[in-house]
Amino acid sequence: MKGKIFSKLSALLLLFMMVSGGLFAADASLDLSGLITASTSVSFIPTAVASSLTLTADATGLEVGSLTENSNDPDGYTLTAKSTNGFAVFSETGVLKGNTGGNPDSVTYTMAYGGTVTPFDTTSGLALLKDVTLASPGNVVTAITITYTGSTILTADTYSDTITFTITAK
Repeated sequence: MKGKIFSKLSALLLLFMMVSGGLFAADASLDLSGLITASTSVSFIPTAVASSLTLTADATGLEVGSLTENSNDPDGYTLTAKSTNGFAVFSETGVLKGNTGGNPDSVTYTMAYGGTVTPFDTTSGLALLKDVTLASPGNVVTAITITYTGSTILTADTYSDTITFTITAK
């Protein structure tokens, strides 16, 4: 008899636990999320030759450095270059100017981004290097080269120009 009572009591207790568990059941949820902010950056690493150009001889496709673009913005970005000296008169070429006041001499050059010549706009002085919609985030490294005609009859001086690269998220 004790066994039957215990079995009935166990069955009732089990039934009560199943019913009461169903009556008091509640849902709980955990929402997970993370944020990656849009980021664009550009950096330039010059070659050793960039600061010691041989201006007495011609240079064709002379690599002066590498440009690294980084973006994860899904809308893409625009990459431009601007010369401190502007551009040669009536031309889309850059200009290496003498640093000594009154030196009228200069050396014109063309700049290429990844092998493609990128002319400077004669109004704004900007060169549009790239206008992209991002396919996938990451770094893009591209060679920057210049081409110029050397001369042995330039005034003794240091000839220079500074090119500023700008990356802008769309």
